[in-house]
Amino acid sequence: MHSPTRSLFSPTASRITSIIPETSVISPRSISSRSELEISIHTLQNEQERVQKKTFTKWVNIYLSLHEPPFFINDLFEDFKDGTKLIALLEVLSGQTLPMERGNTRAHYLSNISNALKFLESRKIKLVNIGPIDIADGRPTIILGLIWMLILCYQIEDSSMFDGDSKDNRTKAKEALLEWVRKKTRGCFSSSELLRRMEGLDVRDFTSSWRDGLAFNALIYSIRPELIDLRRISRMDVRDRLENAFNVAEQHLGVPRLIDAEDVDVTKPDEKSIMTYIAQFSRRFPDLEYVKQAKEFVEKQKQWKAFERKESKSPHFPGEKLKELKDQFDDIAQRMNRWRHKLDLNLPGDLRQIAEWIYRAEDVLARGINFDPSNLTPEENLQRFNQLHEEHTAIFTDKEVISTKFQRLKRDPSIVNQQVAIEHLTNLDERLNIIINSSDERGHYLDFEQIHWKVQIYFVQLEHLMEILNKKQGNIHQTEQLFNEYKRKIHDEKLIATIESLLPELTRKAQNYSQLRKKDDQTSKGFNAYCEYVRKTLKSSALDLKTKEHMLQETMDNWKIYLNSYDQLEKWLTEGDQVLLRSSKEKF
Repeated sequence: MHSPTRSLFSPTASRITSIIPETSVISPRSISSRSELEISIHTLQNEQERVQKKTFTKWVNIYLSLHEPPFFINDLFEDFKDGTKLIALLEVLSGQTLPMERGNTRAHYLSNISNALKFLESRKIKLVNIGPIDIADGRPTIILGLIWMLILCYQIEDSSMFDGDSKDNRTKAKEALLEWVRKKTRGCFSSSELLRRMEGLDVRDFTSSWRDGLAFNALIYSIRPELIDLRRISRMDVRDRLENAFNVAEQHLGVPRLIDAEDVDVTKPDEKSIMTYIAQFSRRFPDLEYVKQAKEFVEKQKQWKAFERKESKSPHFPGEKLKELKDQFDDIAQRMNRWRHKLDLNLPGDLRQIAEWIYRAEDVLARGINFDPSNLTPEENLQRFNQLHEEHTAIFTDKEVISTKFQRLKRDPSIVNQQVAIEHLTNLDERLNIIINSSDERGHYLDFEQIHWKVQIYFVQLEHLMEILNKKQGNIHQTEQLFNEYKRKIHDEKLIATIESLLPELTRKAQNYSQLRKKDDQTSKGFNAYCEYVRKTLKSSALDLKTKEHMLQETMDNWKIYLNSYDQLEKWLTEGDQVLLRSSKEKF
């Protein structure tokens, strides 16, 4: 049977007291000792939570400041409740756009948080005991745990390899970061008597090893030796040493100050906060060879000074020379292209045909988009992109045939070094490879623009319909005209259904283009953002239109009731006037 005293303690304290043997009689001193133990545990937990909250809030604000528009949070637990800041944080960290509700009800908050958690799960990040309700309620331990997972995933670990529920991965991340610190700080100091303490520095963990501030300064010294005066550091007290490291890192290395000296100069500093701070160094300086970079920097400074001295003696503005050089360069490039084309025309048989195709293909790719879509209507843009797509298809449909034929010819011994120089064949091969890769990208670009402007034609109609539906109607005729326009667009022409049917193709073609581009490509981001805009606008417009339809129907019915009642009232008033008139005559 359990002692009743055990119920007085928290789960943490209960685990500790469970190892204490039970006795039939518990002395007051024993109860007092256990109470003091629980108070100590709670104090430690509260202090840990305070430091982590402060550190994680600063870390979150670093990334929220990069969002468009930028955000800022004051209270990590309160400001994450509606889910919008969490989504914004994930968008910056991942480079992807997430769906976001703008409402102010708890249902909207839970929807946003659910979207964020689903996104993390889709990235193979396991969320154990973290639910939307916990975050919407602002539970400190849950929110701190979630932020720590994001730090591990996006700052300390490679997100594609991270498993948020794996203790092994968390341990590996910690060990990898610790090993990086050891490599940086080991053996990089002078062996003089005065610096012996720094030379023997051994970073064993992310808690007590950092308490005296030596490790922080040693890390900075390993990256930029001229920033740290080791003699002066050795004479500082702990607080000043910590302050020096944090200030130098922020001002000269661009490492934001996530922790404060008073949070580190304690019996056991918070491990997660220190790891979060140190991880910023490892991301900025993963394998820095400072001496080499310093020499390059000095050399560039010398070159710049020499350039400034020459330019200070020049009576003309450098921009004029730059334009002159550019014109000369363009002229040389054009001459080279003409000579190259002449050489291609002298190639024998099939090689000449291939060279002619390469020349036409290069010309098409070089022209690009020769109009500004922002100055044209959606219909005009669709027509222009259709023409470009037809031209593109006409020339690049044969690219695989051309490539196969060329690969065969360049291996033909009767051609190589007999009729054509190997250098010329190599040049053709390189140009052909560039064309094939560039044409794939351009083809997917034109594919998207075609469907984009097709969707935009219908979207303009939808926006116009939404605009006129929001106008007030002065009489039943205006209401009836508007209602008929609504039914024509929505029910007869099926405007919403048409856009919905085009959305999968729009999304697929945006993805096809993104697969050929780098992750941070702005055009790719723009395509994906447009797809998300269409999806969100379509969803909100569909709901709004249903409401408008109901309101229009109700307004029509009310107008009919009003007009009918008005006619009856007019008739009644007319009859009343006649009765009053007869009564007046009868009196006289």
